[in-house]
Amino acid sequence: MAEQDKTETKRMKKDFRGLDEVALKLNQAPDDAGAAPEHELFVDDDKNIRTEKCATCEDLFAIGFSRIYRTKRTFEALCDQLQLRLEEDHRAGRNHGSLIPLKWSDRTRKRKGK
Repeated sequence: MAEQDKTETKRMKKDFRGLDEVALKLNQAPDDAGAAPEHELFVDDDKNIRTEKCATCEDLFAIGFSRIYRTKRTFEALCDQLQLRLEEDHRAGRNHGSLIPLKWSDRTRKRKGK
């Protein structure tokens, strides 16, 4: 029983509960799996989940937004911000996280010159 409680606690730590948009890595490793249960994913007209691929390593991400507060940001704008974060990971030699918050106030929100 105690082992199950530890697993549940670890899982809760990997759940994104913020109000900001978040990128969720698809095909996550079981030991690094994260979720955003209070978020809805962007979908296309046919209700297929829209995804964004890392330009360098081709890891695949879906982007979610708060079910309650929704979002005024476009999928394309969020993808641009995600690509900046992914590029930063590669420059720093880091693996991409399973959950990447896409905060409006994040300094990597926009490319310089836009």
